[in-house]
Amino acid sequence: MRNVPAWECEDSLILWGMDKPEQESDIADFMAEAVRLILSNRNPTHAWLVIERYCNCKTVPHSRAMFRIFKSQPKIFHFSIWNHVVPILFTRFSKSLVGVSYCTCTIAPSYRDLLSDLLKNQKLDQARFLFAKIPSPEAYLCTLMINGYARSGRLNDALMLFDRMTVRDIISWNSMIKGCLDCGDLGMARRLFDEMPERNVVSWTTMVNGYLKFGRVEIAERFFWDMPVRDVAAWNAMIFGYCGNRRIADGLNLFEKMPCRNVISWTSMIGGLDQNGKSEEALILFGKMMDSGVKPTSTTYACVLTACANAMDFNMGVQVHGRVSKLGYKSDEFISASLITFYSNCKQVKNAHQVFNETLSKNVVIWTALLTGCELNSKHEDALRVFSDMIKMGVFPNQSTFISAFNSCRGLEALDRGKEIHTVTAKLGLETDVFVGNSLVVMYNECGNVNDAVAVFKKIKEKNDVSWNSIIVGSSQHGHGIWALIFFNQMIRTCVDPDEITLTGLLSACSHSGMLQKGRRFFQYIHRITKLQNKKPGNCQVKNCWHAYIIFLDSLMPTKSS
Repeated sequence: MRNVPAWECEDSLILWGMDKPEQESDIADFMAEAVRLILSNRNPTHAWLVIERYCNCKTVPHSRAMFRIFKSQPKIFHFSIWNHVVPILFTRFSKSLVGVSYCTCTIAPSYRDLLSDLLKNQKLDQARFLFAKIPSPEAYLCTLMINGYARSGRLNDALMLFDRMTVRDIISWNSMIKGCLDCGDLGMARRLFDEMPERNVVSWTTMVNGYLKFGRVEIAERFFWDMPVRDVAAWNAMIFGYCGNRRIADGLNLFEKMPCRNVISWTSMIGGLDQNGKSEEALILFGKMMDSGVKPTSTTYACVLTACANAMDFNMGVQVHGRVSKLGYKSDEFISASLITFYSNCKQVKNAHQVFNETLSKNVVIWTALLTGCELNSKHEDALRVFSDMIKMGVFPNQSTFISAFNSCRGLEALDRGKEIHTVTAKLGLETDVFVGNSLVVMYNECGNVNDAVAVFKKIKEKNDVSWNSIIVGSSQHGHGIWALIFFNQMIRTCVDPDEITLTGLLSACSHSGMLQKGRRFFQYIHRITKLQNKKPGNCQVKNCWHAYIIFLDSLMPTKSS
């Protein structure tokens, strides 16, 4: 398709059906200045700024005049400027727009930029409206819409559009497969992969990532080794998947086999080791990375600082801090958050505050890092003060923020302040989140308000083992043994496996209620479950079960009178 400039078609864009102008007083001045600058041909940049300001008005009552100016001075308005004008016009007027008509000689680049702009700003309905006006859209335009549908979770719309495509290139196939995986339909992704007329390394890597995402590591391995060609991205994907599925030994083994490693390979392995409790090994690997000559990125340094925090390696962390300062990475938000976490874990709260104060742009991650650091160092008043300042600055808390705030309320036994923060979580719709809900249950239990703990527990949408254990232990601690048994029965019905913490709560409930036989049955049941799960008779969980049972028996023994 020839890139014919817009000025060759005066009617290349016609907008109609506009609302009444809201800034008519300025439009004439804008247009007059634009015409003057364009005709003088002295400063095209200034002319463009004026026209952009004109486009950003609430309405364009004289849009035809705009295109006559385009036609009068074609060498100023090259194609890239035309492509910038169209998205502004459509974005500003889409609500009152009745129709759009493009001349076929200029549609392709402008449609691409316009669709990309709308989809990037999550304006899917407007993008869909525009796409419907495109005569015979090419494959890459369809692929843009498929990606937009998938990102919005509208997989059926994406599949319908994919089925209607007369010509599908390999990018379209790969995008549709990735869309299925992003929307959670692994089966459809596999069917599309099998139907592909041809595959490239991206196709294979996408499927490997998909199986790893769903924890199907063995199938991902088969796909990986069946790949005709494996690039470094495929190796990195498999390593990242091993680490994410807690198969760190396999990840290290594959890392050693890599024919060529890039900075992503090293960073993934360093982060994977740290996340799997091998922070010291992560720091050793970082030293090897430096010796290999691969230059770390800001992401690498953030992972290394987190490893220093978890390993409590103060000297190494200070060295890395000095290095990132010299490299100019201190303004990086993730670096700042990692530094705050590092100093907090090393009990250097003043240094953490200093890093926080030196950070110019503070997002929710940085605020939460400081709040969590104060909470971990039992500076609960400071933590709640940070939370209040965060709210005043208009920064919305996330799940981690609330968890640390509730922990500080629990540490202070400040039930009233906890309830105030609980109100904020409800307004933000986070009350039903499993991690926030678990923290609330524990806080209310610790503060002796078991009724509110039960109320919060019931609102948690997807309860995990921590949810059930928290409510069972909390109920038993406050003398509600029958409640604990009822919750345990519900836990079993929802197919959540009990563990030694569950047993401790149940035995405590039976002890307070004098139910010796029931306590013995609980022990036998959970002891059998833990042995089957671990298949190691000396496992720590089994030992903990015995320890809890001995305490239970001791609690039932009559005490000797003095």
